[in-house]
Amino acid sequence: MFQSQNKIEGFIALDKPKGPTSHAIIQDLKKRFGLPKIGHAGTLDPMATGLLLLCIGEATKFSRFLIEADKAYVAELVLGESTDTYDADGQITEKKSIKGITNDSIERALSELRGTILQKPPMFSAKKIKGRRLYKLARQGKEIEREELPVNIYKNKLLELEGSRVSLEIECSKGTYIRSIAHDLGKSLGCGAHLGGLRRTKVGKFSERDMVSPDFLGHSESWDSFLSPIGRALSQLPSLALKAHDCGKLLNGQQVVLEKQENLGCWVLYESSNESHKRFIGVGEVKENRVLRPMRMISVSR
Repeated sequence: MFQSQNKIEGFIALDKPKGPTSHAIIQDLKKRFGLPKIGHAGTLDPMATGLLLLCIGEATKFSRFLIEADKAYVAELVLGESTDTYDADGQITEKKSIKGITNDSIERALSELRGTILQKPPMFSAKKIKGRRLYKLARQGKEIEREELPVNIYKNKLLELEGSRVSLEIECSKGTYIRSIAHDLGKSLGCGAHLGGLRRTKVGKFSERDMVSPDFLGHSESWDSFLSPIGRALSQLPSLALKAHDCGKLLNGQQVVLEKQENLGCWVLYESSNESHKRFIGVGEVKENRVLRPMRMISVSR
């Protein structure tokens, strides 16, 4: 017998297979196991595999903090072919010779795509402009101006060049389109390129070693060994231990004044009676004048 749905709460690093959409996977798990609250912290395209971070129960309140986390991928690019979607699902728009493309020329082109770069969202993307999804316009044969947005590429390492196939290891900030990196690299090389395959290997503190397959998850009587507690999942943020009185105020939507000024920004909050016992209560924002305001808090009845 599967464990009670009321006890399932936290994050699970699912190893998404190629084919289904992230939404389809969520809906299947919700239906099969009667989960009242389930979501994810960042979608993967149907062609992509790897780390799809599931948020279950109260964890759904805190998905935004992991959507904003840095991510890592292994990408396979196809040189010499450009597509309208920048990936293998699109129509080929141009073919060019890859003669003269070497490891050195790829390394030089990659060096221009590191650090903070400006990236234009693909027309075939879910991004909204003036309330309309870009991919819906693209399917109508329309192309509109898109603003270039800054993203951070911490690492783009050449793993292998074999014929027209290039494998890259990429570490980047939220909002990065790996398809656009493939397209821009091909443009820089002068031969064109598209994304042939993609595997996400890291989201925040979660990595491949944390992942579990949907089949294994589906046949498990208990998910306890796969669930990461909410506070632990948000460990990329600094944490504050607070007294019960202040926690009570925050849980009821009131701000509190700290004993000293902490760094401005988001903090994971715990109720702590002593060093050995801490209870996660939510995420707050430290502002000036020692003010701490609640952002996302657990349910008071929890």
